[in-house]
Amino acid sequence: MRVISILFLITISLFADSFVWKVQKGDSTLYLGGTIHLLRPADFPLPKEFESAYKRSEVLVFETQIDRLEDPSFQEFMMQSMLYNDGSTLKQHLQETTYKRLEEYCQDNNISLQNMQQMKASMVALALMQMRYMELGATQDGVDRYYYQKAVADKKKSEYFETLEEQVGMIANIGGDDEDDFVLQTLSDIKELDTMFTKIVQFWKNGKEKELSDFFILDLKKQSRQLYNDLIVKRNIAWLPQIKHYLTTEKTEFILVGAGHLVGPDGLLQALKKEGYKVTKL
Repeated sequence: MRVISILFLITISLFADSFVWKVQKGDSTLYLGGTIHLLRPADFPLPKEFESAYKRSEVLVFETQIDRLEDPSFQEFMMQSMLYNDGSTLKQHLQETTYKRLEEYCQDNNISLQNMQQMKASMVALALMQMRYMELGATQDGVDRYYYQKAVADKKKSEYFETLEEQVGMIANIGGDDEDDFVLQTLSDIKELDTMFTKIVQFWKNGKEKELSDFFILDLKKQSRQLYNDLIVKRNIAWLPQIKHYLTTEKTEFILVGAGHLVGPDGLLQALKKEGYKVTKL
């Protein structure tokens, strides 16, 4: 189950497609780009279609408030969201066998598990996955932040779908119903992360939406319907009216969301097509 990896979702052939679509209704146009939130330096430059959509757009729309990531009030909120608020510890929340495996992994990788005792199991899992991504050379400078910084430099307006507090609140509660399973699955996923991440980036850069959906999204849906609904379906339902609103404005928007939100039967592309919008891949 590639649950953790989807949170970060998420040599190019000369004839490769990309993960950018033009959406039209009458005279109104916007661009919808599927992003991966973490990338390696070798994954740049981005497919040319991203730059083309950016140049044609006046407003950038992101999943969340990138400009507030370093805000002290948000940092405090995030830290509080990561911790158990009843005085309990990580060890008390996990079965002995699960904790033992987690302990062994941390020992093998020179990670202090003792320093994470107050953290929720889901946040420990995310932290371990983040560390592994960093070892693979992936940084925070994925597509989203790259274009946010570019928009600031070019004085283009930026908007967002969710507050940072909403996004962190969702992530902090992932796996809450079965923390043991979530931690064990994370430890399993970490072993395959190098191969998994390379495949995801290849599918993304080459515009292989069906392959990405089959490999990633449908697997998530099969393994955990609740997580699939929380991470993908509910958020897409909340975002769709906002996207439709942008198609009534005089300006051209470039909407950038995780690639996993676009593909599959519950993806935004399918939803827009069902409602009669013209959706064309760049």
